[in-house]
Parts: sequence; C-alpha cells; structure tokens
Amino acid sequence: TAEYNEWIETFQSYVPGRPRWFDKTKPCHVDIKFGHTAPYDTENLMKSSIDTLFKVWRTTDNGVRSGSFSSEIVRSKRQGYIQIDVYQ
Repeated sequence: TAEYNEWIETFQSYVPGRPRWFDKTKPCHVDIKFGHTAPYDTENLMKSSIDTLFKVWRTTDNGVRSGSFSSEIVRSKRQGYIQIDVYQ
C-alpha cells in the first residue's frame, strides 16, 4: 500500500549504518519495542522492521537467533517510535 511504502522509505532514512562490531558470520539477537497507534498489525511491523534493518545493513537476517518484542499504544502516529537493539 502507499502507506506501507511511505513507512519503509521513512524508516530506511533513519536506520544507521551497520556498526563495525557487527559480524555477519555470527548469530545475533534482536530486541524491538514499538510505540504504535491502535489497532496495528504488530507482527508484520516487527518482521518489516527486521527485514528493513538488515537490508540497509546489506546483509541477511538469517543470523537472527532470538530476540524479544514489546509494544505500547501511543495517541498519534507522531508519537510512534521503533527502538531496535541488536547484539551478539
């Protein structure tokens, strides 16, 4: 949808480059927290966020072995956020 395409473009512009410590050959863990409006398809939001992060980092998400997901409801899209913590 147009809304999804706009979200992906905006999200990609905020993703920092792959950190130097990140080793593409080792497994990693991804923790994600969202602030979103209700109702929202958080399962697809989580998957899209991981896909986009690793696309920007020019690697695959095949090394993701575990992680956590949490979310909270915010009053407007402007208050929304995505926090991602990747560690090895």
